Amino acid sequence: MCGVAGIIGSSASVEHLKIMLNPITHRGELGYHDSIVVLDQKLALGMHRLAIVKEDVGQQPVSNCDQTVYCVFNGEIYNYQELSEQLKLLGNKSPMLSESQVILEAYLYWGVEFVKKLDGKFAIAIVDLNTKNTILVRDYMGVKPLYYLQKQDKTFFFLLN
Repeated sequence: MCGVAGIIGSSASVEHLKIMLNPITHRGELGYHDSIVVLDQKLALGMHRLAIVKEDVGQQPVSNCDQTVYCVFNGEIYNYQELSEQLKLLGNKSPMLSESQVILEAYLYWGVEFVKKLDGKFAIAIVDLNTKNTILVRDYMGVKPLYYLQKQDKTFFFLLN
């Protein structure tokens, strides 16, 4: 099981992100990875990943080639290989080796409608610096929890657990 956290706004920092991620470090030892990305002091994304399948790929957050769109997620996308093939047929040339990369490319191609194509249990955060939007979605049954808080100073915190 993975845990994902993010901060958008003036409180975004590695220190605050580590505080958010600390309570979920108990997720396991096997294939365990930490990743943190902090951009321009207004965006911090991080995760604890329990890599069971394909330990060598799937590091998150993932971004597009010009690093203007970021994606982190927790869960499983059962049809990610089919979506990868569909995107290739539509002209996508990006190597899609992991579920997170397929999610990102699906968002880049279909926009927010990408979520209608997903089959699985998931909580996803996409930060699009081009549109200045953050998209948080979870599976229809709510198997993967999504928590968020917006402070009075407009700083937005989220946890995909």
